[in-house]
Amino acid sequence: MDDMRTFGIILIVATGVLFSIQGLLVFSYTEYFEFLQIDRVLHFAGGALVALFAGWVIFTKPTLVTVRALSWFALILALASYVALAGSAWELYEFAWDELVAYPIGAPVAQPNLKDTMEDMMFNLLGGITSAALFLAVIRRRGRA
Repeated sequence: MDDMRTFGIILIVATGVLFSIQGLLVFSYTEYFEFLQIDRVLHFAGGALVALFAGWVIFTKPTLVTVRALSWFALILALASYVALAGSAWELYEFAWDELVAYPIGAPVAQPNLKDTMEDMMFNLLGGITSAALFLAVIRRRGRA
């Protein structure tokens, strides 16, 4: 259980670092952020962290024993669904940012077009599915499921 607690702390710290990096890049280096396509990497990492967090919750809460009994495919699908939900919520946040803050005061826009939004959601899912598969493979190897 100590390994899983440490893992949870690492997830929280990694999420804070990810948000800090994104904020720094968006507001300080907007042209580099767009040119280097760092947004894709950050959404992949964000999706990965969301899936890892959901997997961590599933495998540390004793009340979720029935969820752990699902097939590996169903667990990956469940984690990917959670990532899609979190990614959709994040895109709604970006939309609200643009409408309520960016356009009125001339701040950097989070969603320049529909293509950007779809790429964000795709990279969220790719990161989530990749990390979910890796997480479940490690759990299976350790015999926790």
